Amino acid sequence: MTTEELLEKLELIQKFKCETSTLEIKSAEQGCPKHLYDTLSSFSNQDDGGIIIFGVDEKQNFKEVGVYDSQDIQKKINEQCLQMDPIIRPQITVVEKNEKYFVSAEIPAADISDRPVFYRGKGRVKGSFGVYAMGVLSAGCFALGILTAGAICLGVISIGAIAIGEFSVGALAIGKYFALGDNARAMVAIGDTEAVGSVFQKIGEFSAQDIADVKQSLDTVVPAYFAWAKELIKLFL
Repeated sequence: MTTEELLEKLELIQKFKCETSTLEIKSAEQGCPKHLYDTLSSFSNQDDGGIIIFGVDEKQNFKEVGVYDSQDIQKKINEQCLQMDPIIRPQITVVEKNEKYFVSAEIPAADISDRPVFYRGKGRVKGSFGVYAMGVLSAGCFALGILTAGAICLGVISIGAIAIGEFSVGALAIGKYFALGDNARAMVAIGDTEAVGSVFQKIGEFSAQDIADVKQSLDTVVPAYFAWAKELIKLFL
């Protein structure tokens, strides 16, 4: 990215006042953010990569605050990139505007064979985010973990177009204990078009009594070690 392109990005941020799937904003007025790993992983694992711009404070309505030290922040960004596996090599650009410095870090997309890119400190399972994601908390087109969200999900609690897990919510929801979606299959199944449940099943809108019956059924079939997931699922009802 050239300095002119970075200035154009800054103007667009002021115009639209939002982030995108390939653009993340960081303040860095008081120092470099200490935990960039999730963003680095997510951008590396998506086909278009992404750009992090430092010096704009989203909490202050995207105010241009500038970075604390344009030289030191480059060092800190690179240090965090070296903690990723495989190592990320960002393209860094610095520009001055109204006596303040702004820094961008372009994060390239990793080759398919190198994905998922993850933070070494958490390991492959807990430290990866993005299009192809594996982790305790995972979000992506293809997500594998305990709590997952994406187009295709596998997890204890899965939310997606195709959701498979102990508790599933999606267009096609296949769960062991609970499924909610257009087509739902589980012990407790609630579907718009089809519902197949061995303990409870319901197609279409359900009443307050149905909700009570579902909660009672969950209390009956869900083992104690999944009590935390059961309580989360009840929030959907």
